[in-house]
Amino acid sequence: MAWNMKGIVAGALLIAAVPLLAQSQATEDNWEGLVRVKSDKIELVYLAPEADFRPYTKVMLDPSEMAMEKDWLRDQRRQSSSLGGQATERDVIRALDRGKEQFDKYSKLAGKEQYLIPYFIAAHPGTTDKDMLELALWLKQNGFRADQVQAFLPSPMATATAMYHTLKNPLKRVTRDSEEVVIPKGIKQRRLHKAFLRYHDPNNWPVLREALRKMGRADLIGNGKMQLIPGYQPAGTGGAAEGKRGGGPNRPFKTQHLGLPKVPARPPRRK
Repeated sequence: MAWNMKGIVAGALLIAAVPLLAQSQATEDNWEGLVRVKSDKIELVYLAPEADFRPYTKVMLDPSEMAMEKDWLRDQRRQSSSLGGQATERDVIRALDRGKEQFDKYSKLAGKEQYLIPYFIAAHPGTTDKDMLELALWLKQNGFRADQVQAFLPSPMATATAMYHTLKNPLKRVTRDSEEVVIPKGIKQRRLHKAFLRYHDPNNWPVLREALRKMGRADLIGNGKMQLIPGYQPAGTGGAAEGKRGGGPNRPFKTQHLGLPKVPARPPRRK
């Protein structure tokens, strides 16, 4: 989702004053190597060193994709009434869609064959079954098939870990009565969230069918393009869902202190 922001920003500053710009010696290098140039109408203009707009009388630009206002993050947090703030699920999906469109567009313009590799974590604090279902549908609609999926594990010094242990929303003031968030801790729910991310694996289809029926979304079971998983089960599949692989029953983890045979000491080396 990385766009050529240098070109967009520099072009946006030049759009009203292209005929009047004159290349000059750099007074200061700023903004990741962009060079300041002289303009009669705009106070500050920066260009890439190799850019020269003097032969052009018009510049056509795509609409800018984002804009930042002063103290926007502070205001967003103050106004937010939930963990997601003012951003809805549709806003997030729309942003993902737009980002993928821009990535594909500029990769094609650059003549490069590039691919997006999404990175999602299953069972993240604050995530519901419905959230994972929406994400699975988005992944299928965009042709993404995750081969390996990581499930959330609390690690030190992380905001998500604070959420996991306290069940509170740390993005707002935390009190005894402050907002609580959903934490998928049960092993069954954690495996279900991983199964949603790997919707394309036939071994996960029985679990997903059961979950979809309980969620009232049996309409997503079928062979249509808008449905998540098929209604049939290929022979020899369905018995190794997420968390049930490895070829045998679970065995206790042993160490030197819990029954693991001691490693014999090596004989001293001969000089």
